[in-house]
This record gives sequence, structure tokens and C-alpha cells, in this order.
Amino acid sequence: MSIGSSFQESIQKALCSLENGIYGFEPIKINKINSKDYYNLIIKKLKKPGPDRIQFIADAIRINISIKEIYNYSKIDM
Repeated sequence: MSIGSSFQESIQKALCSLENGIYGFEPIKINKINSKDYYNLIIKKLKKPGPDRIQFIADAIRINISIKEIYNYSKIDM
């Protein structure tokens, strides 16, 4: 359980507590992949629930995928 003074702090603490080597909303590191393939990978990961989907949502925001598009793919209300 994570308690923070804001939602952002709480989600960062929650991600750190997963003990999977991720320390918050760090970009996902995938070697030797071009931007079109990475975009397609993000879309694929947004569609399927999984433990790393929150990280792909953060990366989707980083590459300027709109919140509406993220919702359409993930069905997570933002």
C-alpha cells in the first residue's frame, strides 16, 4: 500500500513497491526497435490487460498518443 501527498506520488510509490526493477514511470527500454514498430507495440500492449500496461500508458503519453486514443485502446477511463 502506498500513501502519498498526491496521486502522482502514490502511483510512483506503488510502482516501486512491485519489486520488479522499475522505479516509477521510467521509459520502457527496448533495444533496436524503430518508432513505427514501437507505436504498434504500445497499441498492442494497451489492448491487453497486464502488469506492465501502466508503463505502456506512460510511454503512450510520452509519444503524444492522445488520452482519447489511449482510452479507446485500453478502455481505462482517465
